[in-house]
Amino acid sequence: MRWLRTSPFTLKETYTPDDDQRAHQRIDLLASRGILPHVHPSASMPKDGEEETFRKTFKAALQRFSWTGPYWELGNEYNLGVASAPDYVNRMLRPIYEVTREAFPQGKVMCAGLGGVHKPWFPDFVKAGGLEACDVLSVHPGCHPRAPEFWEGFTGWVFRPQMLEAMRTAAEHGNKEVWVTEAYAPTSPGRKYVDLRTSADYLVRTYACSLALGVRVIEWYTFQDGTWFSQRPRPDDIEHNFGIVYTDLTPKPAYVAYGVMTEQLEGATCQGRLDLGAEDLYGVRFDRAGQPVDVLWSYREKHETDVAGWPPEKYADVARVASEPWVERWKAPVTVTLPAAGRVTVTDVMGRTRTLQPEGGQVTLSLTGSPVYVTGLGQVPLRKVFWE
Repeated sequence: MRWLRTSPFTLKETYTPDDDQRAHQRIDLLASRGILPHVHPSASMPKDGEEETFRKTFKAALQRFSWTGPYWELGNEYNLGVASAPDYVNRMLRPIYEVTREAFPQGKVMCAGLGGVHKPWFPDFVKAGGLEACDVLSVHPGCHPRAPEFWEGFTGWVFRPQMLEAMRTAAEHGNKEVWVTEAYAPTSPGRKYVDLRTSADYLVRTYACSLALGVRVIEWYTFQDGTWFSQRPRPDDIEHNFGIVYTDLTPKPAYVAYGVMTEQLEGATCQGRLDLGAEDLYGVRFDRAGQPVDVLWSYREKHETDVAGWPPEKYADVARVASEPWVERWKAPVTVTLPAAGRVTVTDVMGRTRTLQPEGGQVTLSLTGSPVYVTGLGQVPLRKVFWE
């Protein structure tokens, strides 16, 4: 964990020593644990005619709190019925960018996290000059309860086409950084959601896909169940079930998976997607201190929420949930044979490791929807692109 989207202060006209103290408490706490703040101060979009007042208020905040961090993002998901793209760019984003260039030249402006990359709002945002008025394209490419690999040819609220559109557009506008500032796989009880263990699998798959696509930073939403205004259990409200730990900080399987992923990939650099011979077989190669670490999984067997015509009642008699949270739910492994450079180790998302001895310079693996980390494989061709 390196980055945290945090609100150390509120955008307002005047500040007090108490405001400074609260900001220092939060930022100093993060710094003591090696966590970098992605500054997301509480703010509202200015109304028509309020642009100049907003400029002055933002400049005052920037001058007072620029020490909190270089990456600043104001607002959230304005594209979901809050404002038109031209209004957002002209009233808020461009003033933020211009003031930042003047008062904090080394600062990085992030657009307000976009709740999906949808048409026509996103093309209108680009046309209005949105990418010229920010340094970072911040997106929330949610697709829950679908898997990150899910795609059936449409470009709605689905991770795969949204990310391809975001990466393509950012590349065409000066190779802007792309941050996924909300990625998630909530665990609300109920048949239309995913179970605890599948949520852990999707977390790792989302990170691996994002890194292979070239995303700069991925921020998981969220650490703890509950909402910012109410840290309490509420099973019937999906907003209270996004955490990788419960409200009382008891870990979910996703918390363990996050820790194992960190152990396996800390300091590693993504090299690209391995060509495993089929579109629905995934392998992402990382280089860690000169040695390859591969994240492998299969998308051939799909969760029922990825099946065409999914209604919960259709699967009323299907055992959707694994018997225990640490037991994966996939029942149709795919066998692959790959070259081995020597002894091969396989670690699952729960951290259990086993060793395989190659035969004839090869090793055979069974891939499921639950990713595994594999070290010791030999040369495997890389695909030219992650997704077409």
